[in-house]
Amino acid sequence: MKISNSIKRYFPVMGLIIFTLLSIELLRNFQLVSEKILGLVSIVEPFIYSFIIAYVLNPIVKLFERVYGGKRVASVLSTYLALGLLVVMVAVYVFPKIWGNIYDLYINFPMIVREVREWSIGIGNNEKVRTVLALGGIDDLRADAIFLKLSEYIQSYSAYMIKATVSTTVKFGKWIFGLIVSIYVLVYKEYYKAFFIKIMLKFFGKRKSRKFFRLSRTIHKMIGMYIGTKALDSMIIGGIALVGLLIMDSPFAFLLSFIVFVTNMVPYFGPFVGMAVTSTVHLFYSVELAVTSLVFLFLVQQFDAWFLDPKMIGNKVGLNPFLVIFAVTIGGGLYGPIGMLLATPVMATIKIYLDIFLKRREVLR
Repeated sequence: MKISNSIKRYFPVMGLIIFTLLSIELLRNFQLVSEKILGLVSIVEPFIYSFIIAYVLNPIVKLFERVYGGKRVASVLSTYLALGLLVVMVAVYVFPKIWGNIYDLYINFPMIVREVREWSIGIGNNEKVRTVLALGGIDDLRADAIFLKLSEYIQSYSAYMIKATVSTTVKFGKWIFGLIVSIYVLVYKEYYKAFFIKIMLKFFGKRKSRKFFRLSRTIHKMIGMYIGTKALDSMIIGGIALVGLLIMDSPFAFLLSFIVFVTNMVPYFGPFVGMAVTSTVHLFYSVELAVTSLVFLFLVQQFDAWFLDPKMIGNKVGLNPFLVIFAVTIGGGLYGPIGMLLATPVMATIKIYLDIFLKRREVLR
């Protein structure tokens, strides 16, 4: 049955009315709707993780496919076998040393607290320090007052840590489930890729789909190049830090060098965090060790900034320091450590397309 033109004229108005009513209903039940959406996201979260894991492991699968002559199942199984062996090696050789350092730090925590207490008493008895801090509104420097505040902070932080531990355990379970599902994603990746392309072409057409796929390739190139190269760079810096800290006879060489490796993944801010943590931990054992490790890590970071990083990454991302710092700040504020890690390649992609847009505008003029 054909609809007359007189009725068709009212379709936009009807659509606007329906949209308005739905928007009002959404605003009235915003909390309920948001809870439902978050619940749905929590359910599908492991499947999102499975695609992330498959994306990370896909280059290794391709490498094994070249070895096995394109045999997919054998390549996927070899990839996960290699991953399992790597996890076992880390668990057997690396993790016990890091855990031993953490345990030693826990055992020596009372001594650290005593050092802090003695330091706070000394500060509290210094009239010049009291005068300066009084100008900032801090007039109670008694050790008991300081430790009362410290105990309140520890209690609140302990509750937060319990919540964080439970959340981390749940998240870890989701990652394990995602790891299992990622096997099937890799085995049938061509099917999922073809299915996604069909959906894009059906709903957005060829022209917009091509633009989207071009953008995806650019992001893939930037993320793969930056994350892979930066990880190798950070492993080298972490290895140098481990050797140096072992030579200095640091009691926490493995733990602190691992922290240096992780923090070095974040450009500009990360190395300073690694240096600060290392020197602060050493400060409670030896001022000389704290200063020596600080100077050593500073020199290592200078070597990384002026030689290693330019050689490995160079100007491949095409960003100046201001844009990198800006991107890392926004990424960290919105999405935490993952946001800080991905901020640079994402900003590089945005800059590429912004440059293309500006060049086209200049040509049109």
